[in-house]
Amino acid sequence: DMETLSVDHIWADFSYAVEINFPKERVFWLLFLDSYFDGGIPLEFWKETREHVLIKFLSLLRLDRKTGNPGRQYALAEKIYRDYDGFQSYEPLWMKETMAALGSQG
Repeated sequence: DMETLSVDHIWADFSYAVEINFPKERVFWLLFLDSYFDGGIPLEFWKETREHVLIKFLSLLRLDRKTGNPGRQYALAEKIYRDYDGFQSYEPLWMKETMAALGSQG
């Protein structure tokens, strides 16, 4: 249900988990998402989350212009753009890197 994008909406929670994280937290978030989906994060999740992240991306750019503080929000928007390979990828870059690192340890 992407029609309601309120702060307490489950997709909002997921998109924050996906887009706003720090390197030390990434294994946690990946395992959190994996366990939520019983051991396999479906592609549909990444597609839906990317749409919500795209909405957030556009709102960050808009906010950057409205606040008169150019650059602050734009820097986060730029990171999101890179993480999704210009929105050509469904999965964020950090997830791919974390999965690769976990695979190389096992």
